[in-house]
Amino acid sequence: MVPEYAKLGGHGLAFTLCSSKYLSGFPSQYLGVLNATDNGNSTDHIFAVEFDAVKDLEFGDIDDNHVGINLNSMVSNASPSAAYFLENSTKQELMLRSGRMIQAWIVYDSATN
Repeated sequence: MVPEYAKLGGHGLAFTLCSSKYLSGFPSQYLGVLNATDNGNSTDHIFAVEFDAVKDLEFGDIDDNHVGINLNSMVSNASPSAAYFLENSTKQELMLRSGRMIQAWIVYDSATN
């Protein structure tokens, strides 16, 4: 994520799977996924992986640099600080607002989950 203004940055981005191709999401803390009215509505059927660069207290964010798994809500069901692992299993912090290219992939196994 490359911020428009170096010291400000944006809220982040989210990859989503949902039952509709039309989302009524707001920008900023809602990452374009949901809005204040839809947030937490179980009929939305939304799964999102968020790359969040702002700590939003209203959503219980753990910090201003985390990856969250969200189900029908901007409150993450799981959200570790952004990091990656080296080949020797050493954990390395990953700064989402660094402006550097980041390659990420999402793997989901429906047979076990």
